[in-house]
Amino acid sequence: MTVIDNTESLQNSQLLAQQQHDEFLKIEIVHQQLEDKDAQKIGQSLHNFCDIQYLKMDLHHNKIGPQGACEIANGLQRCFNLEVLVINLCYNAICADGLKALIKGIQNCKNLRQLTLNLNGNNIRDEGIIQFYERLGTFDNLSKLSLHLSQNKITDVGAQYLAKAFCKFQSISELKIHLFSNRIGQEGLDCMVKSLKNTSIKDLRIDIRQNEIDETGMINLVKDIKNCKYLRNLHIEINRNNFEENTLFKLAQGLKYCTQIMTLKINILSQNYDDEIIDQLIKTLKKMKRLVSLCIV
Repeated sequence: MTVIDNTESLQNSQLLAQQQHDEFLKIEIVHQQLEDKDAQKIGQSLHNFCDIQYLKMDLHHNKIGPQGACEIANGLQRCFNLEVLVINLCYNAICADGLKALIKGIQNCKNLRQLTLNLNGNNIRDEGIIQFYERLGTFDNLSKLSLHLSQNKITDVGAQYLAKAFCKFQSISELKIHLFSNRIGQEGLDCMVKSLKNTSIKDLRIDIRQNEIDETGMINLVKDIKNCKYLRNLHIEINRNNFEENTLFKLAQGLKYCTQIMTLKINILSQNYDDEIIDQLIKTLKKMKRLVSLCIV
């Protein structure tokens, strides 16, 4: 594995590539006040690693903006053999144009099997999600997708375009979508989960903590999950929304009829509820026909 963990190493990337011939490249420069000019060097360094199959790029907590994202995307366009790509740009200054550029770069990686894109704590907003959908082509080989879009001021409008985007990922078996602390309500959540009905997803994780989901949204969530016939493993994070304690029992009653699910994990901040309530939830959920593993936290 080739590791680049400082800006000085970027200048020697050509020599590193010639010496090591690795298939795995890790770029990890975090909390370093990196700006767009530094991202340009990162993008240029990728030109020396055209044959890598696994790239992990961890650049969280810097000052990279849309131009920097564009420079990184330009570098990615030459990595034709990538199979696994992990990009962590959380807590930078990425906006809609930055996401559009990144998707354009990733689009050239036709052999991708796994993609993780972490843009938590940026400024993506609905406009960025619309750009994401409109720029998105198809990834025929992609089996695992993880999108981290927490704290990006996304509303139901953005969630609806995420739903449209999910329909383009027909081959994925594992989806993780993190939307903590946005402004998504019943309509947006309903669209997203409904869009998964005709996919082959077996493993699903949805983090919708601290949004604007009410009781109707939670009940519809369960109805939509029931229609995901290939789903086997479900992890939902739902605390800090706009529903009352009684909604949890309705959620459990609905999940009881999701007979395809084998493992279930629910994040509700269980310490905020009496033991009696948690025991009742567990008792109800254990009636799920094929359930072999249950966790409530």
